Amino acid sequence: FQCACGNRPERPSRGHKWDSTLQQWGGKGHKQKGASGQIASVATADKVTSVGNVVLKQWQKLPTRLLSDLIKKNGKGLGKGPP
Repeated sequence: FQCACGNRPERPSRGHKWDSTLQQWGGKGHKQKGASGQIASVATADKVTSVGNVVLKQWQKLPTRLLSDLIKKNGKGLGKGPP
């Protein structure tokens, strides 16, 4: 498409960028969202707890660890005493 009058053709859809050198609509570019903070985990050996000799795989967590992660995520504590 060669535009001599300066008017652009209609945009194909929202997000496309106008390329002035080629006088045509280009692509939308890279728009992937999410998963940016994730990193590849390195394999580690199984852990054996000191109390009870429980073998934990790399992806497993003890209930106390799950509870502490939940408290950290939600920002709520257990409190100082009975209500």
